[in-house]
Amino acid sequence: MSSPTTRREFLRVSTGVMILAMAPIATATILPTMRVASDAQPLTLTTLGDARSLPPKILGASAEPLIEHLLDDPRKIAAIKETAPAIIRFPGGSQSNYYNWRDGLLHFDPQPNSSEYYKFWANAAPRIAQAFPNGISYEQYFAFATQIGDADVVLVPNLETSSIDEQVAWFKKLASENILTREIELGNEFWVAMAGDPNVMRVWPNAKYSMEVMHRYEQALRPLIGAGAQFAVQASAASFVFLPNDTRPFVRRLLQWDQDLAPAEWFEAVTAHLYPNPSFIAAEAGNPSPSELFSLLMGRSDAGVDRALNDVAKRVPGKEIWVTEWNPRGGSFADLNQPERDKVTPPMNAQLITRTTLAMLRHPEVTKSLYFTLYSTNGSALQTYVQAGNQFVPMAPAVVLRWFNDAANGGSSFQRVVEANDRPISGLGPFKESYHPIEGGLFHSDKRTVLILQNASTEARRYDPTDQGAKPARVEMLVASDFGNTAHIPAQVTPLDPNAPLVLPSLSIARVIWE
Repeated sequence: MSSPTTRREFLRVSTGVMILAMAPIATATILPTMRVASDAQPLTLTTLGDARSLPPKILGASAEPLIEHLLDDPRKIAAIKETAPAIIRFPGGSQSNYYNWRDGLLHFDPQPNSSEYYKFWANAAPRIAQAFPNGISYEQYFAFATQIGDADVVLVPNLETSSIDEQVAWFKKLASENILTREIELGNEFWVAMAGDPNVMRVWPNAKYSMEVMHRYEQALRPLIGAGAQFAVQASAASFVFLPNDTRPFVRRLLQWDQDLAPAEWFEAVTAHLYPNPSFIAAEAGNPSPSELFSLLMGRSDAGVDRALNDVAKRVPGKEIWVTEWNPRGGSFADLNQPERDKVTPPMNAQLITRTTLAMLRHPEVTKSLYFTLYSTNGSALQTYVQAGNQFVPMAPAVVLRWFNDAANGGSSFQRVVEANDRPISGLGPFKESYHPIEGGLFHSDKRTVLILQNASTEARRYDPTDQGAKPARVEMLVASDFGNTAHIPAQVTPLDPNAPLVLPSLSIARVIWE
């Protein structure tokens, strides 16, 4: 994660023991029928763009073992298994550049001129060591990946504070144990250089030099992995946030980083981290209302994602794109004791997660996507599960993630669908971004068809699921419309009568399953 503010808030509660379990969402014994509102207009869907076959494992999430007690809590393991991420990542984001595999802990060398972000991590490391005196090993994390459903692990070796020989020794050990992954992310966010830390900037002065370092590690590590190894280098994806004519020196560094990208035979993929800045977007728009901010962030989650991914893809044609970190909340800090600071509330985040995922899936270059993050600590703006009795249940963002994981992973195709003859909402913000009010994804596999459909408009729609040629077996509705509600509460998912017309209220997300 690139933002120091988000990481600071994240680790603020890192030393408490988390107890988490997934409780089933309550269902009615008699399935309700959504009343057909008089203003619900008939909805006709049309395909947009080509269908694509998805990799068997494409959607996942961060699950950070150094941030909370995760690996030793079977109830949280059960919860994450229910959410079903097909890909996870070790040892994480920024901490990967300071991870020592021999003791399983983080080590920093703060200087008087270190950046605030670097000092934050340096201060957090002793607390992490206190919470995990024996450290966290890849072996433990590999067992966790197996427990949650045989998830793939993207391994992020330490290229910043560890030598090639040390990383080779680690990889040899993992290979001897038959647990070495074949998917390697070569370090984390060298382009941000720990938020402009002058000492880290000297280690990673620019993209050209950083790529040369990554290549040296790749040459040493690839033979240990063997056939099928995939190595990913780093893009800054700066076009997601910054205008091309931005003159600020650090922004110029990020923009130049991507301009210097070029394809090479020695790597298979490029990573991108997609974090908007909601506070900046809101300030730039003159402190808009929640509904106005929602439109701006929807544009960023839709056209903004297209812009960033297209920009990276054109610089490295033929390479996969791994979005190994993303979150529509961005890096904005929000202490839930001051809820007015949390501009992207859980209902709004659920909507933005839906659109961001739909946007990423339409890009055939995107072969991995990991949401940041599955987390259970009360009081954290990053929370995705909440306690109910002695159990933890998913909030609305976690439900949407679970729906997409279930539909996209396992081998299916994806087809984008929108409302026929609609009028996109356009001209949003300085990038003039846009989005379709009604958008969905149709997922086909050998066993079933799943439609995830988002009504991000202010009007209700009435949809006939038999348009797909048969009556559905299951229909569920999540209404996420109260953008002013900062409460962290369980998701309210309504199972509907599959034999009745489907009414999509304003700001709702539906899942329809045909078997």
